[in-house]
Amino acid sequence: MQVRGGIQALGRMQSTADIARNFSSVMAARRPVIDKTGLSGVYDYDVLYQPEFQGANVDDASTPGEDFVAVVERVLGLKLQPKKGPVDVVVIDSFNKTPTAN
Repeated sequence: MQVRGGIQALGRMQSTADIARNFSSVMAARRPVIDKTGLSGVYDYDVLYQPEFQGANVDDASTPGEDFVAVVERVLGLKLQPKKGPVDVVVIDSFNKTPTAN
């Protein structure tokens, strides 16, 4: 969610798999986030991420320019580690400008 001064990742009663999916949307241009914690509970969280200096000072906000991964570790204690592995990809190999009949 876009908020004044940054991006807010907010969740209530979410499993770690739900949190991973939400963080994937925040990090969409970078990498998918996969839950490998093994935790089974539900959690509430609220993280404000400020990718650039906005001039606003908000409690629990990230330091201007701080990386999202660093914010998650500092605020929530979750460590996001880069790993290599298979991912699902959709490939479009052709496109017709005008639709054709089936």
